[in-house]
Amino acid sequence: MARVDVNEGGASLVWANRVRPASGALKFATEQRLVYTFTGWEEAHPERWSVVGVDLDTGDVACRWDLGSGRDRFPIWAPITLGPEGTLYTGAGTRIVGIRDR
Repeated sequence: MARVDVNEGGASLVWANRVRPASGALKFATEQRLVYTFTGWEEAHPERWSVVGVDLDTGDVACRWDLGSGRDRFPIWAPITLGPEGTLYTGAGTRIVGIRDR
């Protein structure tokens, strides 16, 4: 995943990291300045799905929630929705998942 800023003078790479989004379903949380995306848990287990929050300013992974593995955990291009109280909602297989910090 990478952040590229574009302005009148051209484009510049701000950061790049090793996060590989599994879909184009990204969501930006303005207050936290986090970009949320689905990803495989790690290269060794690409079928283990997670939701990752990436810091927009640094590109660092700020948070990660494991959704599990297998077809019934796959996000299937589900949208990411952020509730007003900070809960992240998404589809995973045949269910809706609500995720939030404790």
